Amino acid sequence: KTHCNFNRNTLTALGCETVPLVGGLHPFKDGAAELRATAAARAEAGLRPLAGVILATPANPTGAAFTAEQMADLVATARELGVRLISDETYQGLTYGDRSLDVSAVQYGGAPPASSADAEAFATGEWLPGGPIVVGSFSKYHSMTGWRVGWLVAPPELDGAVERLQQNLSICAPSLSQIAALAALTSAEASVELDARADAYSRSRAKVLATLKRIGVDESQVAPADGAFYVYADLSDALRARAARRSVQGETAPLDTETLCKALLTQTRVALTPGTDFEAPGAPEGLRRLRVSYAGPEADVAEALDRIEKWWML
Repeated sequence: KTHCNFNRNTLTALGCETVPLVGGLHPFKDGAAELRATAAARAEAGLRPLAGVILATPANPTGAAFTAEQMADLVATARELGVRLISDETYQGLTYGDRSLDVSAVQYGGAPPASSADAEAFATGEWLPGGPIVVGSFSKYHSMTGWRVGWLVAPPELDGAVERLQQNLSICAPSLSQIAALAALTSAEASVELDARADAYSRSRAKVLATLKRIGVDESQVAPADGAFYVYADLSDALRARAARRSVQGETAPLDTETLCKALLTQTRVALTPGTDFEAPGAPEGLRRLRVSYAGPEADVAEALDRIEKWWML
């Protein structure tokens, strides 16, 4: 149910009902269980069945990424329930530590082989009807934000619908963007530069996690920061502890992340994003959580973290 809000806003504008998933045992990474539990709850309540489910891996804002087993389970569960899976893999290539988390739903597009013919289609990557839709982009790992170029992999029964949408919404990506994207994919020089940039993200990620720990955010309150360039954390306990310390000094302090983000922006010129941007409207988690982005240059991220820590210790 934690998500980048443009998905909800776009779907709402198109007349869709958006439904947060519930019921998982492992927050941010239990997609198959959440999908099954949500579908069952809606059936029991007599509500319309789910038509689709959106997964982002690695995710904005959490940074969480699915393992191969989790992805395979989600793809199979969605197919079993007749729910179309849309896998948003915009941050593909940006995972840290465990590179096996660079997993794509493309790998599981075929149905589990029930016959020799199905087994051959599965092995060769040919997608059978009902498979997932995979969305990719050059914006993140390839550092081409604003170039408006990406890709879509979809089952063959959607060819006509996708073609009609593309023809009426965009026709094609700009030609210069296509040339640059090809170079980004095929140039050895580009690969070296992009991997170096990912290494810089990894170092900044470590600094963010270390800073959160020093200001009193327990590791259990931090979402699995597997990839992308975000850390998503629950600061409620740390905020209460800081407020208690400040009250002894006769001072007040923020107790929610919206107020915290406003104070940091005003007093330190550092911008963080409160969880209200990523949780369902009115959800209490929104005022407890926030997102830290480490997408900028290493020196800028280090300076921002230093300002936050000095302000926090006041």
